[in-house]
Amino acid sequence: GDTLTLRLAAADWDDRTALKEPGRSKEVEVRILSRPSLEATLLKALADLRPEALRLEAQQRETAARTAELKAAADAGPLSKEDIAKLQAAEQEQRQLRAKVADATDGLRAKVEQLRQTAQANALTRSPTADKIDAIAGELNRLADQSLEAAEAGLSAAKQEAEKPGTPDPKKVADGLKQAAASQPAAAKSLKAVLERLEQWGGAGEVAGEARNLKDEVAKAGDQAAKTAGKVPPGKDPEKLTPAEKSALGGAADKLDAAAARTADLLAKAGRIADQKDAAAARADAQAETASPPDADALKDAARQSRAEADALRQAVQAAGGDALPADLREAAADTRGQKPNEAEAARQSAQARLDKLADALTEKPPQTDTDELTKRAKAAAEQIDRLAVEQDELRKKTKAAAARPDGPDKDAALKQLAGEQERLRKKTEELVERLTREPQGEAQAEALRRAAEKMEAARDDLERGVAPTPKQDEALDKLDEALDRLERTGKQDQQQLDREEREKLAVKLTLLRDRQKAVVAEAARIDAAATAARGFDRALQRSLRDLGEGEAALADEVAQFAEKSLAGLPVFEKLAGQAATAMRQAAKRVVARGEDVADLDPGAAYDPVAEAIGAKRVNQPLALALRRLDQIVAALQPDPKDPAAKKPDPQLDRPPMPMPMQDGDAPPMPPKPDTIPALAQLKALRAMQLEVNERTAAFAEANPDSTDLDADALVELRDIELAQRDIADLFDALATQLRDAQQPKE
Repeated sequence: GDTLTLRLAAADWDDRTALKEPGRSKEVEVRILSRPSLEATLLKALADLRPEALRLEAQQRETAARTAELKAAADAGPLSKEDIAKLQAAEQEQRQLRAKVADATDGLRAKVEQLRQTAQANALTRSPTADKIDAIAGELNRLADQSLEAAEAGLSAAKQEAEKPGTPDPKKVADGLKQAAASQPAAAKSLKAVLERLEQWGGAGEVAGEARNLKDEVAKAGDQAAKTAGKVPPGKDPEKLTPAEKSALGGAADKLDAAAARTADLLAKAGRIADQKDAAAARADAQAETASPPDADALKDAARQSRAEADALRQAVQAAGGDALPADLREAAADTRGQKPNEAEAARQSAQARLDKLADALTEKPPQTDTDELTKRAKAAAEQIDRLAVEQDELRKKTKAAAARPDGPDKDAALKQLAGEQERLRKKTEELVERLTREPQGEAQAEALRRAAEKMEAARDDLERGVAPTPKQDEALDKLDEALDRLERTGKQDQQQLDREEREKLAVKLTLLRDRQKAVVAEAARIDAAATAARGFDRALQRSLRDLGEGEAALADEVAQFAEKSLAGLPVFEKLAGQAATAMRQAAKRVVARGEDVADLDPGAAYDPVAEAIGAKRVNQPLALALRRLDQIVAALQPDPKDPAAKKPDPQLDRPPMPMPMQDGDAPPMPPKPDTIPALAQLKALRAMQLEVNERTAAFAEANPDSTDLDADALVELRDIELAQRDIADLFDALATQLRDAQQPKE
């Protein structure tokens, strides 16, 4: 199910307190959610934070406007009493705004951090929802601890100086206001980034969360209706119900009617949000046409996301049946009042299923980016960081040369000219930060780069004042090197994780095929045991044989298709799966032949246990061989127990979703790249094949001590062993060639 609700109450064992009735504690409701329900709940919680973020953004704009006005006044001369009163109000507003963000209990940052801890505690990572929460939390941390803190400190310093008895220092007042004015754009930018993150999939998340809540309410109304129905005599004419009985049934029905009304409103809301998203996409596309490349890329991404959300909302409404959803709930309410519990339950279950479909269709999907694209993006980012580091190093050398000049106007002019170059590098760094933060899990990768930009900004300020900022430029260069190292390290970790997930997906799919073959083997054993016990094959067993043969033939085709489409480039696994499919086809033919033999027997013929044992053996041998081959692949794909990463999996990394068995018409999965499956996995499978040949050879030698006198069956067995050994040699050569090619330097 989607949600499991437990209502718990503790027993009261207090038999000492005087004048106290024994009893139990109040019930506590514990809800156990599925992953989709948890994601919907978190997205709904994020959507609920958007109005608060909008208010904060508007308040910050007002405070920034007031600060700019005061800065202009301070630059013109001492502040008037009226200006000082405005400064006091601005400082108080800035302090209150920072508290609304940074308060450890009620602040916006604390609320998002609680959501992040919930996601982490429930292993909800590597998903768009988790990435969104992490990005918002990081942005709020920077907002509270950097830009807002600096803005508040600047206004506070200006206010304290302006309020001093006597004659305040106008320069100190102006410097405080300058610091605040310089920090406030960063605060506005952070709040805008938070709002953009909340806006992405926010409407869909809100609709999904409300759908989950409605489903729970419908379930509770159904429980209430079931309890009430148990108190009303079954079959009693609704017209003859007592007022109390009508009231009891009406209470549950009223809740279902209310849920129907809310559901209709929710569907209408989904339509309105979809229209708004389409309009937002159109605006973003129009703005992208005249924007510069970094901003244009961001606008195009926003447009794509808005259109995807609009499409998802409309498809979700369609998947839920549209108006059929509230109609089910109204029907359930009417049947509840009419004392038709079975019909009411059916309608309620239908409505709950439709609400499930509505919410499930609104689960944000991670972007489908293949390994090559991820590698290409990481390489481009690394090259750009490397170029920034080279340019920053050259600028540092120019700064040292300028600082070595004799003091005077020429030195000051040279340093101020370099401030423009430093600002150009800072902007390029900020553009790369914004691009990285739009990538999945890019927040962590961009952090060191963001620190480099901050050091560049400080260096620029020093250069504008004619001061040589050598230590700050050194720190900026160090941060660029750190960003490059982190990007490369993260890229390797991401690649390893992608490879691990690819192997896990392959192992899961093969395990499903293996388990189905295991079921076939078990069914063959059941048929044999039943026939032995009954001393013959009745019509039911003959039908079972027929079904067994048809099922094995279909499974053989599926395994062969899987080997061709999904194991290409993995010669050992492809060979093993091909051998499994061949053995399955052989087994299917033998099952069909056996079924025809038993069907042709004279009903009065005596049961021949020897002949049936031979027939069973002919079927069971290829069945077992196919199972063994699939087992060998699955075993080879298991993590190496000597690998520390395999012993201690990262709890922050989710396992991929379990794929469903392929259905008719489904496209087979694309083959993984050979280098995503370590050579050790194929070597393990090859070793298992060699061990099997060794065992067959030893058994053959023991059964045939005189190799010069072999019968026909022995010669066939020897030939099979020889072919198996030759296959292993060929596979080893193919694997060795593959490994040599992989080690060749790439151009």
